[in-house]
Amino acid sequence: MAMKYKMSKFVNENKFTNKTKYSIIRAYKLHVYFIQLFFIFKKFQRTNLNKKEAINVSKKIIKVFAITISIILLIVASIVLFKIGSKNKTISNSVSESYILDSDNEANLQDTYEEKNEEIKNWQIEIPEISLKANIAEGTEDQTLKEFVGHFENTEKTNGNVGLAAHNRGYPINYFENLKNLKGGEEIIYTYGEFTKTYVVVQNIKISEVDWSYLQNTEENKITLITCIENEPAYRRCVQAIEKEEI
Repeated sequence: MAMKYKMSKFVNENKFTNKTKYSIIRAYKLHVYFIQLFFIFKKFQRTNLNKKEAINVSKKIIKVFAITISIILLIVASIVLFKIGSKNKTISNSVSESYILDSDNEANLQDTYEEKNEEIKNWQIEIPEISLKANIAEGTEDQTLKEFVGHFENTEKTNGNVGLAAHNRGYPINYFENLKNLKGGEEIIYTYGEFTKTYVVVQNIKISEVDWSYLQNTEENKITLITCIENEPAYRRCVQAIEKEEI
């Protein structure tokens, strides 16, 4: 009775399918039957069972034993498949949740991007010497730089030091690909809404990727353009231009 109770508790505490539960119970019953037959066989041996009857009993015992082993193997396989299925379902749910979270994050980034730029109707940079004319958008994150010249958010938009960045290679749009060719005295035209200013290039230099001093605000009106340098990840190209004096 104790063994029967433990078997019943084991089956009920685990989330097996009805088919698996039935197989476990059946295996248990056959196991009990096998033990009974074994003791019967021993009893017949003690009562001088004739050879033919002993062979028949032995065949029955072997048959029951084979069936029991087969059912046990079936149960083990069912348990393994059940656990694998549960694990795959958990992984699938995790992937689905991750995809939903990524989609939500992407949507949030899009909303933030639109909010930052919804009031800007005319924001552009033009550099005639390298045939550049591009729209500017707030921020320097990857989403922005794929379509626009990006504005460093901690820099000025009109008077003071205006900081801008863009790709120069490896993307469908590389606005600053010819920035390295700019020379002193060449002009940069910057427009923000009704505000327009012309700057004159004063330096085109290589700086450390961690040197952000060139973006600090200044009393002098200037524009600072930053981009990468090919095969030199530790450095950035920095072009600075000051406001052109009116004659």
